[in-house]
Amino acid sequence: MDSNGSRFKPASLLVLLTVAVFLVYSFAAGIIAFILAIFTQPVADLTETLAGDISLPGYLEVGATVLAIAATLPLLKVVCRSQRLRLDFRWPDRREWLLTAKYFLVHFGVLLATGLAVYYSGLLESGEEQIMRQRDLFEGWGLGPTLLLVVVAVPILEEFLFRGFLFAGLRRYGGFWFSFLISGLFFTLLHFSFSASWQENLVIFTVILGLTYFLSRSLEKTSNLAVPIILHGLHNLRVIILTFWLVE
Repeated sequence: MDSNGSRFKPASLLVLLTVAVFLVYSFAAGIIAFILAIFTQPVADLTETLAGDISLPGYLEVGATVLAIAATLPLLKVVCRSQRLRLDFRWPDRREWLLTAKYFLVHFGVLLATGLAVYYSGLLESGEEQIMRQRDLFEGWGLGPTLLLVVVAVPILEEFLFRGFLFAGLRRYGGFWFSFLISGLFFTLLHFSFSASWQENLVIFTVILGLTYFLSRSLEKTSNLAVPIILHGLHNLRVIILTFWLVE
């Protein structure tokens, strides 16, 4: 095992490269959305569009994000090659499907326990408002675009970047917990909301870090990036179902 100094130096480089790829994706999404706004808004509204005062229809917002993800994946492949990382992606076999189902059910149990604890503790007094904001966002996008973005496109990008690149890269220099904690904390912090209360962010931290553990463990056990992608997509699908249909 390398010393701490020789271990944290390449780990820092991996984190910086992850940040760089994520920033490129965010910039690409903004540019594509800007271009779509120019071509879809009436000429009379062009000045307001350029000023950023007009938002895109929901399906175009989703389209801009999906296109940005598609444009970012080749860059991520180049970055992986620069670090001599190979992204193993294949259709899961029977054992991998069973592992996916097992982790999904275990994490679902953790979510139920967390939800009950939050509900009876009164920690999230504004939880209903947060759910309604999420529902309004999904409804603004439309069910089809929401499923495409949240269940398919986002899990692909995030798993290739945070598990296939960052976690797998860190794993060369340290054990599972070292790699999970660095990649998991980074991934979890990206899901924080500056407009949310500390209680809401605490719940987000608990849920996302727990999910990240199972995503990392699934890659650790299978070396197949398709497994955490499917697990991530199932988790997001569960969120959509709860938001649209089960929460009144």
